[in-house]
Amino acid sequence: MINKVFVAGGTGFVGSHVINALFARGLGVKALSKNDSRGFMPDGAEIVPGDILSPDGWKDSVSDCSAFINLVGIIREYPKEGVTFDKIHVEAVKNITYICREAGISRLLHISAAGASPEGVSRYLATKYQAEELIMASGLNYTIFRPSLIFGPEDKSVNTFAKVIRSVGAFPVFGNGGYMFEPVYVGDVAEAVAKSVDSPDCYDRTFCLGGPDTISYRDIIISVASSMEEKVYLPSVPVSAARKITSLMGRFRFYPLTRDQLEMLLEGNVCKSSEIFSILGIKRKSLHKYLEERFSHFRNGR
Repeated sequence: MINKVFVAGGTGFVGSHVINALFARGLGVKALSKNDSRGFMPDGAEIVPGDILSPDGWKDSVSDCSAFINLVGIIREYPKEGVTFDKIHVEAVKNITYICREAGISRLLHISAAGASPEGVSRYLATKYQAEELIMASGLNYTIFRPSLIFGPEDKSVNTFAKVIRSVGAFPVFGNGGYMFEPVYVGDVAEAVAKSVDSPDCYDRTFCLGGPDTISYRDIIISVASSMEEKVYLPSVPVSAARKITSLMGRFRFYPLTRDQLEMLLEGNVCKSSEIFSILGIKRKSLHKYLEERFSHFRNGR
């Protein structure tokens, strides 16, 4: 019987929602925090100070837990600071699987990424796939989640679009902006993770997590603008030019995009199936419904 869960990555955007979903199911939570900070973490979770790459300092804290959820991941590397895909995605998972086996924790749930593949267009996707292979070979009872673009109150996608649209009235797109996504609501992701903890139908399986609608990058931006009753100009940047500029500038922290991120954006992110929501009885929230709620104050003139 699972009654307490250890969460790595609980201080982030997705983590806070996962922890609340675990609480809603009556589960206790311990959450690893590198800087002994709550971040987005809700009250009620027990903070465990520690670094995912230095498990000796916190591995004993998992002894009273019966499941482990790994939400740790990065979208951008900073090699000079030791923050790389290989360390955060692969080495961290090696640590986690070892600690789970040593502590007698047989249940491991892990957030990966839609498009994870050894032939992925980026190191991000390739290392996400490497982590999946380590988990599947670990002998642990696992569930792996591959979400598409996650949206929600603290996201860095919809909020960025809205901020730029309000301040500039324009948002550049690469090429025709027709690359497709299945945006998925963070609350639905969190509920799927929490309900999977003790669901036999989810044991030893990998699931894509996509929203109910397939929508292009361009149309996502237009939808955000429309929900705020704002007009937006979408200048097209040739893909060849974007690649050249990003190859030169992507290594600088101030530049908002790396070459890896650009290639993933251009490829899009569509799930082949989102059957887990049917298995767990979760009704997904559409991006359009979320935007109506999120920006209702703009339409009401406040």
